[in-house]
Amino acid sequence: MNLAFFRETWYGEILFVLGIIVISLAVSQIVVFLFDRVLTALTRRTSTTLDDLLIHALERPIFLLVFVFGLFIALTAVEFLNPYQEIINNVLVAAELSLVVYGANRVVGALATWYGTEVAPQTDS
Repeated sequence: MNLAFFRETWYGEILFVLGIIVISLAVSQIVVFLFDRVLTALTRRTSTTLDDLLIHALERPIFLLVFVFGLFIALTAVEFLNPYQEIINNVLVAAELSLVVYGANRVVGALATWYGTEVAPQTDS
């Protein structure tokens, strides 16, 4: 297949970006699937629900982090966006940092849920 078409025209570059975005979505789904399957298998033998809550809490942030990284690759791979690369880089770094904060927030929520359902009922107060 001749990939020069994707570099010669602006619509070829848009098709290239869309292809990378579709691949990023697929890779994100695969990463989350593997994350869920592997960690669920490893934590199946534990008596606490904390690990299950943490796995569930991190699925969406991991999906979004992988997807945004793919979006970053897509938007930096095309030439017609070169004048805007600094803006694109800043926006995507801010998005990645926001997703890390989002993931941390979900982890704290999972910890609070676990504490409220498993630890707090066992205390006297």
